[in-house]
Amino acid sequence: MLKIFIIFTLLPFLISCTSAEETFTAKNDTDPQKHTYYVPAPLTSFSIVLGEKIPEDFDTKVIDLDAFSTTKDEISALHEKGKRVFAYVSVGSWEPYRKDSKDFPQEIIGNIYPGWEDEKFLNIKDIDTLAPIIQKRFDMIREKGFDGIEADNIDIYTVDDDGANGTGFHISLSDTKKYVDFLIGEAHRRNLSIGQKNAPELTQKY
Repeated sequence: MLKIFIIFTLLPFLISCTSAEETFTAKNDTDPQKHTYYVPAPLTSFSIVLGEKIPEDFDTKVIDLDAFSTTKDEISALHEKGKRVFAYVSVGSWEPYRKDSKDFPQEIIGNIYPGWEDEKFLNIKDIDTLAPIIQKRFDMIREKGFDGIEADNIDIYTVDDDGANGTGFHISLSDTKKYVDFLIGEAHRRNLSIGQKNAPELTQKY
């Protein structure tokens, strides 16, 4: 879903908070290889430009652009200006206009996403089915040269909070945490940072 205005909150367990911009190196028990990825400093300025032409001049450090339509050359040009570039990508909804939309099996495509009638919810509980599709998207993001990922629509569990099963899959917060863990691992293995928005239950409070 292409939104022009986005509240973008970095998850402390997704991207380590530091006092200044730097790269962060980490490894975990399931993947002992070390991975290095960009860490924005707190209060880093950013612009979100989705569905529009990239402005020739802007004064923010980070720009958030569509993962599919943004080209490798555009990202390289922004890097030459000292900018960092994040990739907007939906990980919780099926968008029929994406070039990989036919890769999604019908059984993991759910109800219509309210307010975005051309989109439908995804069954994020079925990670095994989603994994190769998401991995391919993250590969594309890495190959284009993005610094990180803005993963949209991870908050779809809230649609099912009242038990009405609005997504069609009875998705819970627990299901979402498992999916987010998967997304974190796939991003970091590609030396990409990853952030979230709209899901405060997933963000540690200080």
